[in-house]
Amino acid sequence: MNVLNKDQLLAIICVSEPLVLKDVDGIGEIYIKRLTVSDQGEIAKKADADDNVGSGLVMIAHCVCDKDGKRLFADGDIKQLGTMSANHMTALVTAISEVNGFDEKLTDIKKN
Repeated sequence: MNVLNKDQLLAIICVSEPLVLKDVDGIGEIYIKRLTVSDQGEIAKKADADDNVGSGLVMIAHCVCDKDGKRLFADGDIKQLGTMSANHMTALVTAISEVNGFDEKLTDIKKN
């Protein structure tokens, strides 16, 4: 077995394809950012762990972006995002979860 060097390991573990074009039910095509560990830390700082809706809105603001990876929504837009329908929020959070593998992790946890 070959032991990986730093560059080889970083090539494997770092996000190489940061954006995914996703067709979201009831909304259309949007770009969703793949979250890094640093991104997840920033979201956790801004989100209230006891507020699923607020956490979802923060995640949407951080993950929905343009084709260049620039966020469409700033932190100041989160209140306005809160006026969307529950169906749209669910569709966006589901798409973000799929892109970032959150659904797979939940399935694995439920199995164990």
